Amino acid sequence: MIFPLILTILSLFTHLLFFGQPYAVVFDEVYNGSFISAYYSGEYYFDIHPPLAKILMKFAGDIINIPYNVDFGSIGNELPLSFVLLRILPLLAGVMLPIVIYFICRHINFSKTVSFAVGLLIILENSLLVHSRFILFDSMMIFFGFSAILLYLIYSKQENRRYLVWFSAILASLACGIKWTGFAFPLFIILYEIYRVKDFRKVIKMLAVYAVIGLIIYISIFAIHFSYLKYTGKGSDFMTDRFQKTLIYSAYYDNQNVEPRGFFGKFMELNYKMYEANNTLTATHDYASKWYTWPFMIRSVFYFQDIEEGRYIYLLGNPLIYLLGTFSIILLIRSLFRKGIDKKVITFISLGYLVNFIPFIFIGRVMFLYHYEAALVFSIIAIGYWLDSIDTEKKKAVAATIILASTLLFIYFSPLTYGRSLTKEELKSRMWLSTWR
Repeated sequence: MIFPLILTILSLFTHLLFFGQPYAVVFDEVYNGSFISAYYSGEYYFDIHPPLAKILMKFAGDIINIPYNVDFGSIGNELPLSFVLLRILPLLAGVMLPIVIYFICRHINFSKTVSFAVGLLIILENSLLVHSRFILFDSMMIFFGFSAILLYLIYSKQENRRYLVWFSAILASLACGIKWTGFAFPLFIILYEIYRVKDFRKVIKMLAVYAVIGLIIYISIFAIHFSYLKYTGKGSDFMTDRFQKTLIYSAYYDNQNVEPRGFFGKFMELNYKMYEANNTLTATHDYASKWYTWPFMIRSVFYFQDIEEGRYIYLLGNPLIYLLGTFSIILLIRSLFRKGIDKKVITFISLGYLVNFIPFIFIGRVMFLYHYEAALVFSIIAIGYWLDSIDTEKKKAVAATIILASTLLFIYFSPLTYGRSLTKEELKSRMWLSTWR
């Protein structure tokens, strides 16, 4: 167990280094902080994503007794230290991801050396790191999703341990409760199970487990959500008069001519409104990007700046890991059409990548590089596949070379990950593409 221990230590180091800095609102913390605060005031808010991550943050906030009267109105607004501590939840998810990926690699029969190398590449991927250091929720979704995949893989080798499917379904449901893109994880598991067992009855049983557990957890999340938000608020106008009738102090609260919705009516309406908002969101953003640019990291995302101190934070990945991952996954998908090779592992990685990438082709609203992160992880696993296919004598040398080069690039771009001071010339030298700036 030496490799998982080393990965844990290194992951803790890279994630905890300069933890909490800057003590100011960063990127979408503008919205997420306000949503979490709404649970304290009880004032109804509207978000296009399911509420699980915000609820978990609320629970954590209660434990550490954070103040909720914080101004999240603009990026750069000061955050009290206690609220900064909420960043620990996504950070812990980021810390654990390389260890989960290591064990996934071992369960698809990668060698220990290659599995360790893949775990290191996850640690050295700057964009995965930076997105886990703030009150942003994709790292939590990805952690739950890949943990669900790991438990499924363990079950696939020990089918007498049926309880693993239940725990996998719970974790997959938690991923779905954070963002709808999390549905890619249970979908992937079911599709891979169809390929693996080719037994219709087994697949139906597994599908039933994931569906029943998923529905129970998903509905329960909204029950908790509604129980906290009892008063009318900024998000009330998105809802119908029947929904608003249930909110204290709303314009319809004392209106006898309006019939209030029950719980399931509110649940269905909110999810429809979320769907509608996702499909009709026309807002643009300077750092938005198209899905086909993500594998080549054409556009970064600007998270934070302190011009006086020359501090900048960008969602910018490790170029070597990004491009190696893209090249590896392209070769892997091509190899699906070759004859005479064992396609089980190839299918696992390729299917995981495609299920987490293809749906974005059909989403019309504004999107960002971080939407690629789940697919990115599968592309990094694809690097491991090709490493594992190299002759044993050369394998360690090639892996060491890739890790060394990735480490040097990680360090070079780390000021943009951690928000450390740079001169204008140093910043410019790191903008390899004009579209990154």
